Amino acid sequence: LETIRRNADSCRTIIGSLLKLARPPKPERRRVDLRQLCRDAIDSAQPIATRAGVRISSGSHTSDVPIWAQADAGMLHQAVLNLTVNAIEAAGEGDEVSLGAYETQDGEAAAQAIEVRDTGAGIAPIHIEQVFQPFFTTKTTGTGLGLAVAENIIRSHGGRIEVESVVGAGTIFRI
Repeated sequence: LETIRRNADSCRTIIGSLLKLARPPKPERRRVDLRQLCRDAIDSAQPIATRAGVRISSGSHTSDVPIWAQADAGMLHQAVLNLTVNAIEAAGEGDEVSLGAYETQDGEAAAQAIEVRDTGAGIAPIHIEQVFQPFFTTKTTGTGLGLAVAENIIRSHGGRIEVESVVGAGTIFRI
């Protein structure tokens, strides 16, 4: 019965991701503290990181000063959590994943950014262009939907995700 329940939960998750990808809901924007959202994502991902032997932290973005944005907190949390879990899975035992929010410039305009960084193996240059494609994965587990769903959520908010990676040194996803 436990195996059936686990498989049913897995199917429910996959179907939910497919629906979010096919028909992303419209964000219900409210004032959200991006730093608190990152702390919540760290708390949510901590058990996964612990099992993988990966350290997870706020890194250099530790501060109690809120960074406010108009966003759908639930959707944005899902996107950041997807990026964080992906980073944990890409990292090896003893590696580190850090995430945090900060204020920056986007051209002439002030902007807010969320960064998820890992010290894992990095992404091969030939795969960088594919990482947001649905069902693309280099892992032996997973559906290849997490990054595609995250990108859809960020686009629905009028934002974008950038990725930088160095093989053997790690990866940065920046919202």
